[in-house]
Amino acid sequence: MNMFISTGLLAGGLVPACLFLYRFTLSNRCPSCGSTVDLDRVSRPALVKSLLFFLPTKGFICYRCRRKFIKVGN
Repeated sequence: MNMFISTGLLAGGLVPACLFLYRFTLSNRCPSCGSTVDLDRVSRPALVKSLLFFLPTKGFICYRCRRKFIKVGN
């Protein structure tokens, strides 16, 4: 019984932690290095698709600093 409770708490704690791996921004500029030229669209993570399905989000990767980020809005 304790195994199921601790697994549930662990899974519940990992969901918000996974969202902090990605940076969120409102502009078409990389939040890490500020580049606007070396960006390319990538698919959104399944966690973002399932939890933030009601927000218009787009996934990007910056080839200058090799970081992924998610743009919120149009």
